[in-house]
Amino acid sequence: MNRQKLLIALLGSCLLVLSQGRPKGAFLGLADRISLGTGFTNLQWETGSLKTGGVAEARAWLDAYLADPANNDPEAEFLRANRPLAGDLISAASGPNTENFINTGLGAPIEVAEDAGQTVVIAGILQYDNVFNTLRVDQKGRVAKVVESDGLQILGALAAAAGADKAPVRVVGVMISYGSRDLSDNNADPAGDTICLTAPVAAARDYHDGQITDVQFMKSVAVFLLANGSTQVQRIAVSISQ
Repeated sequence: MNRQKLLIALLGSCLLVLSQGRPKGAFLGLADRISLGTGFTNLQWETGSLKTGGVAEARAWLDAYLADPANNDPEAEFLRANRPLAGDLISAASGPNTENFINTGLGAPIEVAEDAGQTVVIAGILQYDNVFNTLRVDQKGRVAKVVESDGLQILGALAAAAGADKAPVRVVGVMISYGSRDLSDNNADPAGDTICLTAPVAAARDYHDGQITDVQFMKSVAVFLLANGSTQVQRIAVSISQ
C-alpha cells in the first residue's frame, strides 16, 4: 500500500471511529485509541517529518491540549481532573533509548482508553532512537528488543508514579514508535512501527520494586502492534531472553 492510499485509509478509519459515537462519559476502546495517531506516526517516519521533544515540551503540549475548550471529550476531562498524575507520568515515561516524545498533533502525550471495563492510562508516543536493520532483525525481534530494553522499565516507572492517592488507575501503558530499514540501501527511508504495552499497576509496581523478574512480568504485559503499512492493531506474543 503506497503512502497516499495508506493515509486515506487511516483518515477513513479515524473518521469512522469518531463518527460511531460512544456512551456519554465513555473512553475509546484500547485498539481504537492506539490506532488514532500511531498510523500517522508510522507515516511520519517514512516522510522524515517526526517532531519530537523532551519532558518539558511534552508538558507544554499537554497544557496546550487541556487549555483548548474544544477538547472536551472524556479523555480530556479525565486528564484535567488528574493533571498532577498526567504530569508525573510524562516525567516517568523515559528509558535508555526513548527520551523524546513524538508530537502527533492529534492529542495529548498522555492518552486514556477503556479495556475490558478498566481504565488504561497510556504515556507516549515515545521515539525509539535506534533504527533497526531489517536484514538482521525481523519484526518480532524488533518488538522484543524495544520491550526488553525500554518498555518494561517504563511500565514499572509509570506504575510507581501512579500512586493510589492520585487517581483510580489500575492499568498503565506506553506507546513506543521505532524505525527500521534495509541498511544496505543508503537511499531507503526508515519505515515506522508503533507498539503499545499495557500492564496492571500492581504487577508493574512489583517489577519496579524488584519483586519479580522480566520474564515473570511479561506474563502480565499485553503487547499491541500497529505495523507499517497496516491500519489494524494486532495483539502479539513476544518472547524475551531469560
